[in-house]
Amino acid sequence: ADSSLGVRWDQFTVLINDLTESVSNFVIGSGLGNVIKIQTPIRDYSTYIYYELQSVYFLNQLGVILFTLFLLINLLLTIKIIKYSELCVLYFLYVSYAITNPYILDSNHVAVIIVLVTLSNVLKKMKAK
Repeated sequence: ADSSLGVRWDQFTVLINDLTESVSNFVIGSGLGNVIKIQTPIRDYSTYIYYELQSVYFLNQLGVILFTLFLLINLLLTIKIIKYSELCVLYFLYVSYAITNPYILDSNHVAVIIVLVTLSNVLKKMKAK
């Protein structure tokens, strides 16, 4: 099977170059649904809004400030709602995998959160007995 590393590197380069194109792009992003009008030897991005590297695309759209805020809110809510350190570790392991694949911002992520919150509630009830 062919490796997708070349495509991912191309996407990473295109997204980071667009992010660092100006100070405003870097700080506040290019906006949700941003289309990068560029063609590389691997892909024509002018009509392409799907990226395997969803987290880098999200960074490109939101900019460093809002992306950092998103990460902090995610971290704080995870610690607050999923009270068990083992489950938090599982979640962060999932996130570390998902940021390099198109899973972090889709229904898979929602399913992972539902399962972990449910497990957290089950553990809480078991410890209360």
